[in-house]
Amino acid sequence: MSEVLKKVVAIDEANDENHIGYKICRIGDVVKKITGGCSTKKTDYINSGVLVLNKGHIKEYGIVDLGKKERFVSSEYASNNPLKIVKKETVLVTLRDLSVKADFLGLIGTYKKTEDAIITQGMYALDLEENVYAPYLVYFSNSPSYRVHVKLNKIGSTQVHLRNGQFLNIEIPLPSVEQQKRIVAKVEELFSYIDAGIVALQKAKQLLKQYRQSVLKAAVTGELTKEWREANKNKLEPASQLLEHILKERRQKWEEQQLKQFQAKGKTPKDDKWKGKYKEPVVVESLPFEIPNEWKTISLDTFIFNIEAGKSFKCDERPPLEGETGIVKVSAVTWGEFHSEESKTITDRKKINPNYRIKEGDFLFSRANTIELIGACVIVKNVDKDLLLSDKIHRFIIPDEWKEWVRLCLRTRHGRNEIESLATGNQDSMRNISQGNVKSIRVPLLSIVELKLLISRFNQKIDAIQRLESEIEIQLIKANKNKQSILASAFSGSLKGTINEY
Repeated sequence: MSEVLKKVVAIDEANDENHIGYKICRIGDVVKKITGGCSTKKTDYINSGVLVLNKGHIKEYGIVDLGKKERFVSSEYASNNPLKIVKKETVLVTLRDLSVKADFLGLIGTYKKTEDAIITQGMYALDLEENVYAPYLVYFSNSPSYRVHVKLNKIGSTQVHLRNGQFLNIEIPLPSVEQQKRIVAKVEELFSYIDAGIVALQKAKQLLKQYRQSVLKAAVTGELTKEWREANKNKLEPASQLLEHILKERRQKWEEQQLKQFQAKGKTPKDDKWKGKYKEPVVVESLPFEIPNEWKTISLDTFIFNIEAGKSFKCDERPPLEGETGIVKVSAVTWGEFHSEESKTITDRKKINPNYRIKEGDFLFSRANTIELIGACVIVKNVDKDLLLSDKIHRFIIPDEWKEWVRLCLRTRHGRNEIESLATGNQDSMRNISQGNVKSIRVPLLSIVELKLLISRFNQKIDAIQRLESEIEIQLIKANKNKQSILASAFSGSLKGTINEY
């Protein structure tokens, strides 16, 4: 018997009406029969038919969530596996988990749909004895002691699981059915207060997300600096004049790069004919929204002096240790953050090209990713590993003063529309965007003086949003801890009456 459950037995129920008398059973004592799912193959799935339930569908607190994309098998397949069919109110358990963290392993839920469904490998249907109330068992599978037990006893290193015997041998404190119902009713009453708070927090989180987009839009349309611009319009450098300076610098950088290439090959150009190979930036039409008269529409190509990309080759699937060199994975670049731990270790040191080493201040762009993350970009703040660019993460060579502006523009709804419309590939697979298409993205150009003020005001508003978002996340974590405290009390015989007591 576990130490936790020994304490349960020792409860003095005569001294506290909230303490409930338990007997210690095994889950196998309350389950008549356990039935595993069928082993489906990819070719078994069709667009409609009998609904499929798999091991990933049971979530916390008994929720069975089928996700955005439901899967089906044919009626013929289902009729050939009649024991795997479940009906409404069938109690289900997950005994396999694709994640080593095992957050969903052992969770129990109740199927609520009216249509019959078929369970697949890793999910099991439970036929319960009359001495257990199904919701009581569901909440028990979410209790702290049960979750700890499951994670300590899981088997496997990648796809973890519990053997049927392990699951059935887990101890459960079991009062009478009537007392189980009372406990569930009190748990759900207390949870309802917490859930109402969670709904309000989630709504506030969504409003902050909308406000973030409003701030982005206000920045890229000039609304953030409208009053300042009107007060200083006679002092500002026209965008057309600034563009001349940028184009001159762009050409100069290109020529410097060409001369370095000549030098590396031990050559000296005899005349200036090589300068004729210079390509002017991509010319684009106006933006799909209004910008101030003092601004100008240009292509991203105008800012980009060069785009650098590394190569992809076989590596050890782990981040590099000190003294080793790695290459970034596609997951290293998400919106606003650079994840150096998302990297692989280069095993052949002959393939290390120091020219593609990632440095502080680099502007990195995800040119191949999911539709949500393609085009995500970051400015590297800290480099704690020796990493090289991959073929899927590009480095833009942009003047320092424009990096924040380019990142901001690409994050707006307009920037996302540009990237998503220019990306190629299937909707359900990895998307790609070519260097040529990247260069054609439209962005506004404004004076450096106004840009500095705009970025400052933008960052102030975003910092305020992030502080509020962090506070919301803290409150959401606290809400979940309160739920765990309630469940811990529920299954130790000391469930209290008000949410403030947790």
